[in-house]
Amino acid sequence: MTIDPLLTLAHTMVSAPGTQAVLLGSGVSRSAQILTGWEVTLDLVRRLAVMQGAGEPPDLEAWYTDTYGKAPDYSDLLLGLAKTGAERRSLLQSYFEPTEAEREAGAKLPTAAHRAIGRLVAQGFVKVVLTTNFDRLMETALRDEGIEPIVVSTADGTKGAAPLVHQRCLVVKLHGDYLDDRVKNTEAELTAYDPHMNQYLDRILDEFGLIICGWSGEWDTALRAALERCKSRRYTTTWVTMGAPRPKTVPLIALRDAQVVSTSGADSFFSGLEEKITSLVDLKSAPPSSAATAVAALKRYVAEDRHRVRFEDLLLTETNQLTAKLQAHFSAEHEPSPTADLMLQKLRRMEAATETMRAVYFHACRLAAASQEQVLLRVLALLTHEPPPTSTSRYVDWTDLASYPATTVFYSGAMGALASGNWGLLRKLLLFFYNVHGEDRLACDRLAVWRLPSRVADTLFLPQTLNASANRNLAALITPLAKELHPEPDLLFDELEVWVALAYADFVPDLPTFSFRIPSGRFRWQHHLGARGQPYKLFADAEAQGADWPPFAVGWFNGRPERWQQVKESLLTFLSSRFPG
Repeated sequence: MTIDPLLTLAHTMVSAPGTQAVLLGSGVSRSAQILTGWEVTLDLVRRLAVMQGAGEPPDLEAWYTDTYGKAPDYSDLLLGLAKTGAERRSLLQSYFEPTEAEREAGAKLPTAAHRAIGRLVAQGFVKVVLTTNFDRLMETALRDEGIEPIVVSTADGTKGAAPLVHQRCLVVKLHGDYLDDRVKNTEAELTAYDPHMNQYLDRILDEFGLIICGWSGEWDTALRAALERCKSRRYTTTWVTMGAPRPKTVPLIALRDAQVVSTSGADSFFSGLEEKITSLVDLKSAPPSSAATAVAALKRYVAEDRHRVRFEDLLLTETNQLTAKLQAHFSAEHEPSPTADLMLQKLRRMEAATETMRAVYFHACRLAAASQEQVLLRVLALLTHEPPPTSTSRYVDWTDLASYPATTVFYSGAMGALASGNWGLLRKLLLFFYNVHGEDRLACDRLAVWRLPSRVADTLFLPQTLNASANRNLAALITPLAKELHPEPDLLFDELEVWVALAYADFVPDLPTFSFRIPSGRFRWQHHLGARGQPYKLFADAEAQGADWPPFAVGWFNGRPERWQQVKESLLTFLSSRFPG
C-alpha cells in the first residue's frame, strides 16, 4: 500500500508536534509579488544606469560589471544610492512593504502559505522557520496569529539566542533582513556562512525534520553544504517541488533520503498540509487514513459557503487522483483471457482503490446544498470517462469490468442522498446521462451492479441463494458508510436498489415492453424467497402520503400519482416475472 507522503508528513507532525522545521525559499514569497534578492539587486543596477544616462541596458549585470569592474553587489549599491540608514529604509520599503493600492490588491502581503504556517506555529506543530528571504511576510503572518517570533538574521544574533527547546517560535533569516545592509545576495556572499551561523544551523538540521519549499538550491552554496554535512536522520526531510527538482538538488534529495512531493505551488501545499493535520486532530486518530481525513476536511468545507471552493477542490482532487490511478493500473487493454479468478483479483484491487472516493462522495451527496450539486454531477462525469481504446483485441468482460469503480462510487453517492432524504439529488444521480465514445448512457442502467460480468458475480462469494452475490458484495462495501446514520444500513441499501429500479422504470416510456430490463437488486431475490421487503414498504409510504409524498415535489414520476402507479405496476410485473436463475 502506498500512502500519500503529505498524509505521512501530517501524521508525523500530529504524533510529534514541533519536530519539523520549515525551510522557505524565494518561491514562497514570489506569489506575493515580492522580488527575490537578486531581482532587487538588478533593479538597483537599473536605477543607477538610468541616473548615469545609460538608459536601461538589456543586460544589467554585464553593464555594471563593465562599468565598475566587478559583479553587482547588493550592499555596495545600497550604500551608493542611499547614504543614511533612513534613506536606505525608504528605498527598500518600495520593494518589500505594500502601498495602500498594493495592500488593497493583496500584493506584498503574507500568502496562503505564510498564513497556513502561522496557524501551524500557533497550534504548536511548527517551532522553527528557516528562510532565505529578506522580506517580513513570515513574521507578519505569525504576529497576525498572536505569535511574536524570535528572529535571528545575523551571526551575532545566534550567540545570545535561547536554547531551541525553550523557544515557541524561531525565525532564522539565513541571508539577512532587508533593513540590514549585511544581507547575503551575490554568489560570492552565498558561498559561506559565518562560523557561528553554521554552528546554529547545524544544530537545527540535526534536531529537526525539514520541510523544504520554494528553494531551488542553485545559488546557495553555503546552505547546500550545511545540508550535505548533516549526517543525522532523526526525522524525515520533505522536499516540495513545482515540477522536476533542479539538478543541484537531486544529490541532496538522495543524500537526505527525502520524500519528494510535487505540487502546484507553496500555497496549495501548506494549505493541504494544514487541512490534513486539522482532520487528524479532529479525528484524534493515530493511524493515517486517507478516507477518514478527506471526509473530515469535507465536513468542514460543506458547512459554510465561504469554503465552497475548497469543497469543490477537495472533491475534484480526489476524483482526478482516482481516475489517474485507474487509467494507470486498471486498463482493459492487452489483458489476458478473463478467467473468473483474474477478474475477481482485479475487482478487489479496484475496490481498494476507490475506498477514499466512496467515503468522500457518500458524505458529499449526503451533506451538499443545492448550490453544490453541480460539482457532484461533474465528479460522476469524470469517473465515467473512458479513454479511447488503443487496441481492438479487448475482451467484453474486461470492458464491462472497467465501469465497476464508477459503479461503487455512484451507489455510495446515491445512498448518501437517500440517507439524508435528498430526493432531488437522488433523482439527478440515478437519471444522470454520461457519454462514452459517442454513446449516451443512463447511470441507473449502465452503472447498475447487475452489469457486472456474470463470471465475476457468480464467484464473488461461495455460491449463494439465487446468485445475489454481486449485490451482497456491493452492500458490504458501502453500508458501513451509513452505520452511524441509519439504524439498519443494510435495509437502506435495499431501498436504494429499489430506487435504482424505479428510476429506470420511470425513464422508460413503454413500461410493459421494457419491464424485463429493469435493473435487479437483492429485493428481487428476496421476493422470490417469499419476503415482501423494501419495495412494499416504499409502496406503503407512498400510499400513506398520497400527493404529499416528498419525491413528487422534486420531479419523480413527473410529480404525478398516476405516473407513479404506472411505474409501480411495472415494478410489480418485474418482481412477479420468472426468475432466470
